[in-house]
Amino acid sequence: MKTDKDSLVFKLSIKNSIFLSIAFIAMFGVICMLNYEIIYNKEEQVFTSYLYNTMTSIDDKLKDMSRVSLMTMADERTQEVLFSYQSMSDEEKREQQTYLSEFYQSLVTIRDDIHGIYIMDLEELLFYYDRENPTLKEGMNAVAMAGEIVSMETDPMLLSNCSLVAAPQPQFMRYSGYYGTDPYYSNCMWVVRDIYGFSPHEKIGTIALTAPIKAVQELLENTLGEDMFYLLLTKSGRIVCSQNSDYLLKNIEDVNAPLAEMVFSEEMKNVEWEGRDCFVMKTVSKDSGLILLTGKPSGVILREITGFLGYYIVMCIGVILLITFAFKSMTDMLGKLVEKQYKDKVRIQEGLLKEQNLSMLYLKSQVNPHFLYNTLDTIRINAQMNGDKEVSDMLMQLVEFFRLSVKVDSPVVTLEHEIEFIESYMGLMCTRYPEICWECDVDPDLLDIEVPNFILQPLVENSILHGLRDRGYKGSLEIIVRRKAEDDSYIEILIKDDGIGFDEKERTKVHELLYGEEKESSDAKSIGIRNIQNRLQMFYSKECGLSYREEKNGVTAYILIKDKIDIKME
Repeated sequence: MKTDKDSLVFKLSIKNSIFLSIAFIAMFGVICMLNYEIIYNKEEQVFTSYLYNTMTSIDDKLKDMSRVSLMTMADERTQEVLFSYQSMSDEEKREQQTYLSEFYQSLVTIRDDIHGIYIMDLEELLFYYDRENPTLKEGMNAVAMAGEIVSMETDPMLLSNCSLVAAPQPQFMRYSGYYGTDPYYSNCMWVVRDIYGFSPHEKIGTIALTAPIKAVQELLENTLGEDMFYLLLTKSGRIVCSQNSDYLLKNIEDVNAPLAEMVFSEEMKNVEWEGRDCFVMKTVSKDSGLILLTGKPSGVILREITGFLGYYIVMCIGVILLITFAFKSMTDMLGKLVEKQYKDKVRIQEGLLKEQNLSMLYLKSQVNPHFLYNTLDTIRINAQMNGDKEVSDMLMQLVEFFRLSVKVDSPVVTLEHEIEFIESYMGLMCTRYPEICWECDVDPDLLDIEVPNFILQPLVENSILHGLRDRGYKGSLEIIVRRKAEDDSYIEILIKDDGIGFDEKERTKVHELLYGEEKESSDAKSIGIRNIQNRLQMFYSKECGLSYREEKNGVTAYILIKDKIDIKME
């Protein structure tokens, strides 16, 4: 038969377990919602970055092709060939062919994406250059076929006065190998420009440039994220490129009507693609009118959101059981403690409180400063992606400050590290107090010498807080590092400010800190000065150390060290 005590423990354990279960379930819901927002925001950022960078790269390549075509308009000899080719002799034609070959090969030498160039007058194909060296089919009217290519688009795209079309490789050429079997090579992007004479200003020919869809495919898949898909479309909805080659040059309405409806509307929503519900985003090129879509199955995103579910449930069960057993043991112990005297209970409670405070201090000491550094860097990247350059630059300075502050565990660092740390710190301070001016004059030959870690920043901070603060944080600060003129085995470090200087009380206090007995103090300035002096005297001989010089305007902190550390072993 259970005693009242056992019954009480049982009831408390049940209530405790129910409370913890509800708490864990509520916590799980909150974590899921937060994780949902984080994952979807991350996916939107990934999609946006991919769409912008990829479309920009595609437009740049198409613009490069259009620039090559524009050079034809500007080349006087090419104009002459197009205008009078039909009346030239065979020898003259051969001479012009040689010129055109040299001219256009020089243009495409550094443009790997351009695979074919075809120049026609109003009657026939005069010149062609193709990297695959195909042969011209007999009896084919290249001029008519080029016109048919341009008319394939119901809503033609224009890029710098060029027609932009996705179509098969030129049918008036004979191709072999993968150019005849691989659809990403047998289909290409066409850039077609009508050429007009200088005088009279009338059409005298056409230049067509081609690049295989393979070149576009490589750009689209270069930075494509895992499980993502893409579609590149013309303005009229014809598929230029896709991971599925069966879709090439088909109309999106014939492939996926719901997706087509979304393509031609401003609304973006989830849509089914290849049997799976997908999260989709798009962008439209302002230059060419091409439409780029990218998406990711919603199920994949959901798995990322709930991927921690199994681990969380196991952890919750384990924690609940552990706490339940621990609670029962604690209840038994409390039953015994009730029998003790009030004085003992007070002592125990004080001990528990002290232990709890120590535990909190211990936990605080475990916070890894790298967490703050990495978090700030993530915020900086997001600010940069969102176009907030001012915030991004400020965070970059703060990230650099924390990177330098947590990087070195050794008590000894290079002078260059100390200077970098000061530059990062002053970057932040000048952002906060823009009327502070500072400069740093360091002998570059001294950057590699070793010095005690963290000896400059506290002194720079003292100059600002105790020298320039009462001037409204207006003034100048100068750091000089040089070899001592009388003995170049010594290094002088001067930190000058034009602040308010010392009053008598501060002068006495600084003298005691530097040369008197060490005293406990909560003043950060006192702690910093005494700490620096102690470490300098530990690492160098007694003539080295920190001192202060009062100038006409302000104060100079003067550090004398040797160019080599001589640690005293006592």
